[in-house]
Amino acid sequence: MESEDTNKIAKILLLDKGKVLLLKSKRLQKFHLPGGHIHLNESFSQGLRREVKEETGLYVSWCKIVFSKFNFKLYKGGIYPGVVKISDEHDGFVWAKIEHAHRYNLCNFTKRDISWLQHNWEQYKIKRKLVKKPLENLEEIE
Repeated sequence: MESEDTNKIAKILLLDKGKVLLLKSKRLQKFHLPGGHIHLNESFSQGLRREVKEETGLYVSWCKIVFSKFNFKLYKGGIYPGVVKISDEHDGFVWAKIEHAHRYNLCNFTKRDISWLQHNWEQYKIKRKLVKKPLENLEEIE
């Protein structure tokens, strides 16, 4: 049985070696960040991890909130080593260098988020964190 979606949305800047993961929507033919609507009785980070797994086949190893407003949270985070396997909602993906991400045909909200990230990149640069296997019920890092 599928859970009902709420009006809460979480997106993630999956960062790896100075690049961010962008997914190309079949419907919109524009790139966006992984994430989506949170189900009832799900925390933001649980819903985010579920959405990333559904959309990319990847497991989020860690995440931290970088922006929060009303029913929207933007995270930065990392992934466990793996291969991107996009869902049938998408027809492409790219690991874009942060400084070149704006060159892709981005949806409006992603334009805003990428612009914010580019402006604050030095503050939010991350070192690659090595984690051997996925952990269950991992919440965001404070």
